[in-house]
Amino acid sequence: LSTSLLSYSYNVLMSVSTNSVLITEGENTTLPLLALQDLWNVRTDVAILNLDMLKYADYRQAKLKSAGLVLTSISDSDTDFRQQVCSILPAENAGHKFYYALTLAKENIATLKDQLYVVGLASQHSATRIDNLALIKQNLEKEFLLDYLTVDFNGTNPYDAGKVLSANYLVPMLLLYEDYAKNNDKERQDELGALVHRIAANTDKEDLV
Repeated sequence: LSTSLLSYSYNVLMSVSTNSVLITEGENTTLPLLALQDLWNVRTDVAILNLDMLKYADYRQAKLKSAGLVLTSISDSDTDFRQQVCSILPAENAGHKFYYALTLAKENIATLKDQLYVVGLASQHSATRIDNLALIKQNLEKEFLLDYLTVDFNGTNPYDAGKVLSANYLVPMLLLYEDYAKNNDKERQDELGALVHRIAANTDKEDLV
C-alpha cells in the first residue's frame, strides 16, 4: 500500500463522524481503510461495509450484526442489489449515520442523490438539509493529512491508486474555495486555489477548474 493511498484512505475515515457507517466498494478503496483500522488503530469506531462483499450472505450477516444494523427488505437476486443496499440501510437504521465514499458508482446512490451532502471524501446521508460546508471546512482545515499532495518524497507512480483518487478532493475543495472567496479570506483562498490547480494538473482534471 502506497503512502498516497494510505493518506487518501486516512482522510476518507476522517471525513465521517464517530460511530458511523461508511459504505464503499472495490478493493483499492476498501482494503487500505481496513489496514488503517487493523494495523494502525485509526478510526476503529467506523463500521465499513463493502458493497462487493455484502453480496455474500455470511459476510453480510456478520458485518451487520457487529455494526448493530438490520437489512431485511432485500434479496441476493435483486439486479440492483447495490443500489438497494445503499437506499435501504439508512431507511431501516434511523439511529445510525451513514456515509458513502466518493468512489462509489453513481448508479448505486442514484436514488439518494438528493439526500447526500459532500463533507470531505465521503457524502453524508441526511433527510434534512445540513451545513456540509462547515463540515468540509472542519475536515480540510483540521482533520485531513494533505502534505502528501504537495510534497512527494517517494516519487509516487502517476498511476498509483492514491494519486488517481486524489481527484476526489476537487469537489469539497472547490466548494470551500468559493466560501473563502465569498468571505474575502484571500490568503486561504489563494493557498487552496494553488492546491486545487496542482491536483487538477496531476489528475488530468484541469477542465474542472
